[in-house]
Amino acid sequence: MLLFVFGLSGDTIELKTGERVDGTFKEATAASAVIEVAGQPITFPLEKVKAIYFGAAQSTAASVVSTK
Repeated sequence: MLLFVFGLSGDTIELKTGERVDGTFKEATAASAVIEVAGQPITFPLEKVKAIYFGAAQSTAASVVSTK
């Protein structure tokens, strides 16, 4: 699966550890997901990502990236 999305704001990457990182989603590939926080891109290996939420993060959220 290859997904590219640019210019979204108020996005969240949720890690399998439960940690959430808020910023602007930049891209996801079969290997990683990138979110920009304070102008700096942060890359997470996709096997550590539980979900990606687009727009304001909600507990019943939106788009989920499966690593299976």
